[in-house]
Amino acid sequence: MWVLERFLDSPPPPPPPNVPDLPEPEAQDEAGLSLKERLVAHANVQSCKDCHSKIDPWGVAFENYNALGQWREGNQDLNVKSPHQKVTIDPTTRLRNGKQISNLNALKDYLLNEKKEQFRQAVVRKTLAYALGRYLELTDRPAVELICENLEDEGDLFQNLLVQIAISEPFLNK
Repeated sequence: MWVLERFLDSPPPPPPPNVPDLPEPEAQDEAGLSLKERLVAHANVQSCKDCHSKIDPWGVAFENYNALGQWREGNQDLNVKSPHQKVTIDPTTRLRNGKQISNLNALKDYLLNEKKEQFRQAVVRKTLAYALGRYLELTDRPAVELICENLEDEGDLFQNLLVQIAISEPFLNK
């Protein structure tokens, strides 16, 4: 969900109103399961499947990072204490559109090539909102579109984004 919100500015919709609490799935021994295997076990519960099929694949590519954001490889995480060092890492995933992602670099390539315009717009929107110190409004849409067009023409450099924001109408009139 974090990737969808931050990188593509496309958070999943909230659950429908008045949804009762979901029943807890039967407990199982998850000690030897990878993050992906635990997500699959949870997502196989029928009431969970629809939402999880939209959000889980995006996070699986980050499985080489532990809970503290430290990189890990193989089947041991030496950054944590025993008995939690044994891990199973499998960053391969398939997005809902059928695109196979093998690891974090493949996700990066996908975002920068196949989702380039959506990614650019998300970066522009997040950076402009930060620069303005407020949420964006409907009246900011033309500025976002103009900044996106100019960035595309100038090669998508972050320094150009900062210049474009600094000379934008919302920033000059804040």
